[in-house]
Formats: sequence, C-alpha cells, structure tokens
Amino acid sequence: MSNVRFGPENHPPHFHATILLKRTFFESFNVWMMLLKQNSIFSLLFSLSLALFSIFLNVSPVFASTCTWTGTSSTDWSNSSNWSSCASTTPQTTDDVIINGGTNQPTLDLTSGPVTINSLSLGSSASSTLTISNGDTNTKRLIVTNNVTIGGSGTLTHTANSTTHVHSLYLEVGGNMTINTGGKIDVSGKGLTWGYGTGQGAYGNNGGGGGGYGGNGGIGNSTTGGQGGVTYGSVTSPVDVGSPGGTIDSRWIPGPGAGAIKLNVSGSFALNGSLLANGSNTGGTYGGGGSGGSIWVNTATFSGNGSISTNGGNGDNSYAGGGGGGRIAVHYTSNTYSGTTTAYGGSTGYQKGGAGTIFTKASAATNGDLIVDNNNLSGAYTTTAGSSTFDNITIRNTARYAVANTHVITTPATSITTTSNSSLTIN
Repeated sequence: MSNVRFGPENHPPHFHATILLKRTFFESFNVWMMLLKQNSIFSLLFSLSLALFSIFLNVSPVFASTCTWTGTSSTDWSNSSNWSSCASTTPQTTDDVIINGGTNQPTLDLTSGPVTINSLSLGSSASSTLTISNGDTNTKRLIVTNNVTIGGSGTLTHTANSTTHVHSLYLEVGGNMTINTGGKIDVSGKGLTWGYGTGQGAYGNNGGGGGGYGGNGGIGNSTTGGQGGVTYGSVTSPVDVGSPGGTIDSRWIPGPGAGAIKLNVSGSFALNGSLLANGSNTGGTYGGGGSGGSIWVNTATFSGNGSISTNGGNGDNSYAGGGGGGRIAVHYTSNTYSGTTTAYGGSTGYQKGGAGTIFTKASAATNGDLIVDNNNLSGAYTTTAGSSTFDNITIRNTARYAVANTHVITTPATSITTTSNSSLTIN
C-alpha cells in the first residue's frame, strides 16, 4: 500500500484485518474467473468487482498521531527530524501537536498556503515559542480543527516585518481556545521599520515624530521637529501593522511599529493570558516611538481576566513624539471578559501619542461600539481614517477624537459620551 501512515505501533489493529480482506479479494478473483468461463452473465459483475478491488488497493488510511516537537535539528516545522512520535513525518491534518520546550523553537512557514492540524498545545510547562512566517490575514493561516491551549510558558508570534508588510498571524480554531495566565500571543515591535509605512513619523531637525496607526503620532520638538504619523486602516476589522517613528539621522534609530493578529475561534475563547501588539520604544535620543498594531478577534463566547494591548511606543522624552495607539476589534456572541483592553498612545515624548481605537460588537448589535481612551495622557489626536457607523461612541481619559472633514461618523446623538479633559472635534 502506498502513502500509508501508521501511528507509533508497527502493526495497528486495522493491519491484519486489511491483509485478510485483501486475501479474500484475491480468492474471490479466482472464483469469478472460473464462473466467467462458464457463463457470460457474470461479465458485468466481474467488471464491477474488479473496479471495487482496484479502489481498495489504492486506499490510503491515515491514523492520527500525537506529534511532539523536539527541535533536534533546526527550527524548521517541515523537517521531520524535529518531531517525535509523528510517524516519521511532520504534523498532518489529523494530528495533535505538542510544543513544550525543545532544542530549537519552531518556525512554521506559510509561503505555500495554510497548514491544518487537529489540536495544538503550546508551552504547558517549558518555555516554548511558535513563530508563524509569511502568514497573512486572508488565506495563509494556521488552521486547528479542534482546540488550542497556550500554557503559562507559551508564546505564539510572527516573524518581524521590515520594509514591507509580509508577516501576520492568522489563527483559525474550530473548537475552543484557552490562553492561560503567563501565556501570550505577542507581535509587539514586529511591524514596519524606520523609513517605511503609511503612518511613519516624519524626519525632524530637532527630533522625529511618533508613528501613527489607530491614533496619530506625537510631534517632535519645536517648529523643526518632525510631524507625527497619520492614522489609517479599518476600525471594525483591523489587519494592518504599525508604523515606525521618525528621527534626525541613522545614529538615533526610532521604534518600529507592532505586528498584526487575527483570531477566528468557533467555540469559546478564554483569555487569562495576553494578546499584545505594542509599538516599540525609540532606540535612542531624537527617535520617535512606533505605533501599536492590530488585534482582531472573532469568537462565540469570550471570557477571562487577561489583557489585550496595542499601545504606542515611547519617543525620546525631550525631542521626539510618542507612537499612536493601534487598533483592537472584538466580535462575539456572548461576552463575560473582565480583563483590560488598551490602545493608549506612547506615554513618553515631546508630545505623547494619540489614543488608538477599541471596537466591540455583539452578534445581536446593529453596528457595534467605539471606545477612544488615552489613559489621561495629553497627546496627539485620534483622527478618523474613514467614515463609520456606531451604536455608541465613548471618548475618555484625555483622548482627542477628531472627525476629518471628508468623513462621516454616524451614531445616535444620545450615544456619544465624553469624559472630562476629552474632546470630540468635527473639522
């Protein structure tokens, strides 16, 4: 038989039954041949039986394995020598995957398209990191048919981007997902680098601007400081990576932006650990902070007491701007999550970064709700990047929400809430 995968046993229970069935077919074949010589009425039956016999010979049963990562040879997921108890190959669609330590940590390259496994356990007791490379938020994703558990020692991330957006983390879960305390999905600082990105902070003779995305980047020092980066991307379905800060020259490298996370969980999602896409702090004097990135969650039942964060990175306190906050969107059927959700601007800089956006929508809601919150930091504006409709808008904790003159924001007049020191500006 070709392409047959057995589990850890050399002869599974099906093996002897298969041999017996095949022997039965061969014996039947001899009988059919004898009958065929005696009566032509058996010609049709013979042809049909022969066809079924041929199909049986080409059947390739697949038996599920529990594949455990060892990392003996390299970081390459597709190298079978890095796995144990995996039927001498790499994880297949019916296999359960365990990553709990290892000589090297695994990298899964999705250049050729999506990869499917049955279940995933990451970092249950030993420090473990799974890195997704060349993924996107459309088709190049990791598909887990059943459950995902990220233990207290587990980290799921994607490869750092550089000059263009090449890497994102898209995880599709057919069952339930749990991130335990200490476990995390973290793409902080893995967005675009200095000089690239729609929201990159500008060059300035006296300090660079902070990177923008969900919120505007803070400006650099005085009239010769760089302007903060602009806002861009979707509020309700964010998929973009963050942008870097600006600087005065290559001696003072600004912080890069953060990466992008997309999670589709068909069952329940219990978040007691962290989802992180924070912009990076500047690498030196005169550099601006990077903007936060994207976190987009779709789930049936959302619970837990963990944290979700797309905060902007810090700029140089005296000369450069802080990075703008990123974008968070959570779509759910039921929600008992009691943890923190933040998209603050960078808290250090000549001007602090603007608040990012937090969007939540129950399946029963018409449009969903928007929160703009800057943690009482007096920073840059959060300028709209497009027209939108919301059920409720809350602007709080010194956030400054500005509607551009080319955009229309629609919401009931009684559903706009601003707290002290916050503002809504219509240009």
